[in-house]
Amino acid sequence: MTHRNIFYTADQIVTENHIDGYLYGAELKGNGGIQSEDMSGKSEHNAIVLVRRGSITFVMNGEEHCIRSLEMKGIPNWATIESVRCSTDFHGCIIEACDELLMDIFRNNNPLPLDSLYRLSVNHDVLRLSRKECATMFTDMRNIISALGEKRHHFLNELSYAYLYIFTADLASIIWDRHGNGIPDHTLEISRSSIIFQQFLELLGNNIETTRRIAFYAEKLCISKQYLSLIVKEMTGETIGKVISKVRAEKALRMLTRTDLSIKQIADLLSFPDQSTFGKFFKQQFGKSPVRYRENITKKLRM
Repeated sequence: MTHRNIFYTADQIVTENHIDGYLYGAELKGNGGIQSEDMSGKSEHNAIVLVRRGSITFVMNGEEHCIRSLEMKGIPNWATIESVRCSTDFHGCIIEACDELLMDIFRNNNPLPLDSLYRLSVNHDVLRLSRKECATMFTDMRNIISALGEKRHHFLNELSYAYLYIFTADLASIIWDRHGNGIPDHTLEISRSSIIFQQFLELLGNNIETTRRIAFYAEKLCISKQYLSLIVKEMTGETIGKVISKVRAEKALRMLTRTDLSIKQIADLLSFPDQSTFGKFFKQQFGKSPVRYRENITKKLRM
């Protein structure tokens, strides 16, 4: 199976390797000789893009994004990507991983602070790096790409997983510097608050379409509403109502990338009383109506 990329052209590839359906990596240079506006669609997997030099600009879900020198950004697999343009001096790496692999890394093994994971997953911000941090992450990504090329290795999946874990551990250290609290606990014990917060986010992701009542989630976790609200505030610095609204808005974004669902159907699926209420909520979150947002992300498909 050939890997489908939507971020770059063949002319830009310095090195690339992959394991089908599992993990993919490429080192890239230059603009490929074209402005790749004809490249559009959705990535097969979740991607992480690191820019060592130059810049890469693209439209994600109707909004223009730019990753510049010494910056890193995650691209979710549900996002629609269009109009990818790289500067002539562009040099960077991209790693793509399937959901199952990332879930195993992040949920079971990675020391990333849970509150940081929440902030990164919701906001999709670029991560600004120092030159030393960028050099570390770039080396880690190159090592992943190299490991993926060891096709005769009897434990290729385990080898590439090990290098991906090193990459995420280095990323964890950088994120901890920005969002962590105190010194990371390297024992197997996880605080009760962290466990409850993780369980809450999982419940929220699975049930946001049907309910946003705090009492529902507190009851599922066998704790009081007050205690759950306190934990969420402690972990994120935000009220539980705001966190629920952000996850609900994120779900709306994902649904709007699906052209088989009308806006009224999305409003119904997310338990809004009517389309007008959904529209007001969406505009409050993103500054534009769901109609305008969808027009932006489907414009090229209608041309």
